[in-house]
Amino acid sequence: MKRHFALLPLTAALALGSSACLNIYASAPPSKSSPVEVASAPPSKSNRSVEVAQNSNQSVQVSHDASTVSSDNSQSEQIGGLSPSQQASLKSLGIEIAVPSAIPAGYTVIKVDTEPCPENASRSEKGTCRFGPQYGIVYRNAEQNSCFAIEATGGGVGGVPREYAAKVKTELLGETSLLFGQENGEFKTPSAEQLDSPQPNLLTDWAGVGPFYRISGGDTARDAYYKGGSPLCQNTITPNQAIEIMQSITWLN
Repeated sequence: MKRHFALLPLTAALALGSSACLNIYASAPPSKSSPVEVASAPPSKSNRSVEVAQNSNQSVQVSHDASTVSSDNSQSEQIGGLSPSQQASLKSLGIEIAVPSAIPAGYTVIKVDTEPCPENASRSEKGTCRFGPQYGIVYRNAEQNSCFAIEATGGGVGGVPREYAAKVKTELLGETSLLFGQENGEFKTPSAEQLDSPQPNLLTDWAGVGPFYRISGGDTARDAYYKGGSPLCQNTITPNQAIEIMQSITWLN
């Protein structure tokens, strides 16, 4: 499922209750209200796809509440909830693999989608080629039919226009932005209530300097990985959960 990314600027912003501009990478559409700053504590039809059956919330605040977020305690033998074969599939891409260390309770991996660089493609020191390699890891809560995904690509990314934006600082990948709502580029400041309830078109802006990484909500993940009217991933995580997940990202060693 080939995904194309608009070549727009990268990195959006957020600050609770004030007015400012949203900067997405080098330049971006002017912000109509300030983003809320949260302190830190891609894809296409793949050549390889690893799917697993899954057995199976109160919104997760940015305070890392151990009662609502599993930091892989229940899946300690599987980093990021990934099986050894899924880890091997990801590592074969030849880039650093980012995975969440905080996974909302009830979510398990249901799909790992990878696309390597073309065999004869020129690659950078970090293993990237012009538009790759790419991967997507889809997590689902079966009881809620809610999903999110962590995605990566080697290039061809840009900023994404959204109605609401929230600045997020991460320890591993630097600053990025949480985005959701209509694709109108208004970048308004979301309310606390909005951050604490599921929102449409939820994702983070691409973070990093190549490869690039992001978190996608349920509707984005469904459109990318389950085309054709799939009943999976009809619901999504909250913005607060997405922030929690993004800030927990670590490298798969």
